Amino acid sequence: MLLPLVTRELQSILSDKTLRFSILVLTVVTPLSAYTQARYYQRVTEERFVRGVIHREENSTVRLVISRETPSLLPFFNGIYDYLPEEVVVHSQASSNAPSSEDLNPLDQFFPKADLSLVVGVLMTLMAVLLGHNVVAGDREQAALRFVLSYPIKRSTVLAAKLTTICIVILAGVAYAIGLYTIIVTTCSGGAFHLTAAAVREIAVVFSICFLTVALFAALSVAMSTILRNSSVALTGGVAFWVVALFIWPSVAGYLARGLWPLQSKQSFDRRMVAEEKRLVEAELDDHRRAAAELEARHADVETSWRRYQDLNGYWRTRKWAEMKELTAEYETQLRRRQFGATMISLVSPYGAFKAGLSEVSGAGLNDYHEFVDAAEKYGAEVFIPAALEFGRHNKPWIRTSELTEKFEPEPFSLPVPTLAGRLKRSAPAITAQIVEIAGLLLLAFLKFERYRFGPRVTA
Repeated sequence: MLLPLVTRELQSILSDKTLRFSILVLTVVTPLSAYTQARYYQRVTEERFVRGVIHREENSTVRLVISRETPSLLPFFNGIYDYLPEEVVVHSQASSNAPSSEDLNPLDQFFPKADLSLVVGVLMTLMAVLLGHNVVAGDREQAALRFVLSYPIKRSTVLAAKLTTICIVILAGVAYAIGLYTIIVTTCSGGAFHLTAAAVREIAVVFSICFLTVALFAALSVAMSTILRNSSVALTGGVAFWVVALFIWPSVAGYLARGLWPLQSKQSFDRRMVAEEKRLVEAELDDHRRAAAELEARHADVETSWRRYQDLNGYWRTRKWAEMKELTAEYETQLRRRQFGATMISLVSPYGAFKAGLSEVSGAGLNDYHEFVDAAEKYGAEVFIPAALEFGRHNKPWIRTSELTEKFEPEPFSLPVPTLAGRLKRSAPAITAQIVEIAGLLLLAFLKFERYRFGPRVTA
């Protein structure tokens, strides 16, 4: 009995002007968004190549630029890639190199951009709300629901048919949008984006997250339509929830996190950093002065003096890195705890869960940035600085550059790329939150629909 009901509902929804208008909007907006993102990805790729060539020429024992990899799905989802540095500069003479994500505004993680999150997270979720608000309330107002339920059909079967129909339409809509998006990005990126087997698997995961998100808003709209007897009221409630989920709750989550996880002011922290670094520099200068006086008293030769300088320099580089890292570790831990808290609070919103899931899968989120920064800082402390100091011991400044035969080539920086399974594991909280919310809304709708009673029929 389910199939005839689904066929009936499908015929009804396909004749709905709202669906036709939504498809028209998708057909116009999706190519524009995809083309914009394709050109953006091409520009990012070209600029990264040019900067890489320049940095290879400029890198030295004093300064090394480390660039983070461009996310493979950047044309589909920007995440926070635009808002945080793409490079970390490691200085062999600096006390600390790792930048902070303090400047990241809470809204930067959630506000819609001209990428796939705009097409799916904004347009298609609104389409789901508009399509689902009258599936029950509309039939009730037109007395069609009383007619259907007069047959020996389980009420759960009737509601399941309505939900199945909406899911079919949503599935087709998401497949159409992502398929069109993928085709345009592939053809308009100037060869920067390649549709490899790995990319297809990643896009399939993105498709699943997008479908879950739109289905969640559809389940919400159907629940509203079941609970409320008037389709206009159901539409108002669904749109109000959509506005709160997309534009209000994500920013509220950031400010709630600020209150729940307080953080010392950046100005106060910077003052502590400057004072501590000044103390260490003065101690280092005193040590060098004593060493210089001792070497002068011994009438040490140039080689001996140079080795002594390098030994002291290496000692103080290591000590300053360790002490400054200890000072910054507490602040960074507090900052990341707040950012994690804001993300967890945002999962209450379907849109927040959508953005968090896409961030983890696409590699354009805050966790990926933190991993890059931590790896770059570790590379500087454990690889680059020791290599620079060792190179300095063998290449004396009094020797002409033309006589040097050794070239400074430290071990290259590498950051393991998480597997798709690893990214799915990291996106599990967001996906789980969406599934739980869908299950709760459907359970509420079915319980209300089973208990619904018609009022007395009005006769003339």
